Amino acid sequence: MDIKDYLVLRQGDAIDGIINNTKNNLVWNIPPSYYSNQRSNTCSVKLIDAYGTNSNFSDQELSVLVNLTVSNQYNTANSSPYLGKLLNGKQNSGYAMSLLTSARPTTIEIKLVNETNEINVDGGNPTGSIDGAVFVLEFTYYNSNETAHDLVNQYTPHLV
Repeated sequence: MDIKDYLVLRQGDAIDGIINNTKNNLVWNIPPSYYSNQRSNTCSVKLIDAYGTNSNFSDQELSVLVNLTVSNQYNTANSSPYLGKLLNGKQNSGYAMSLLTSARPTTIEIKLVNETNEINVDGGNPTGSIDGAVFVLEFTYYNSNETAHDLVNQYTPHLV
């Protein structure tokens, strides 16, 4: 049986809860006491819900990145792992990626990137402000031995 933890991260509870044209990240400290030490060290994270209010039309599509180290995603931008996207202030309801990561993070940083602006000069910061954002992350814990076995037998990167 897979065991799940859910983190509901509200913009207003972040260390500095401002997202605008000069700042595009939010950081939360998660108390270690929240997690059970009986959980496996092997888990995946998935963005299962997200929303916020965009003040600028050009921010209708924002990439959602996270500061966690993942082992099953390559990002050509060499930036933080990609969790999903906000489309018109709501999570795109398409496929939610399940990223293999270390269990029980004590700090979560989410970055919202306007990919169109990133091509230009301001590093991908939203053009306007984002208000009332909420992100729901699902952490699924797996048996460490079974996961290691599956990775060895099913995942072999090929060099070309």
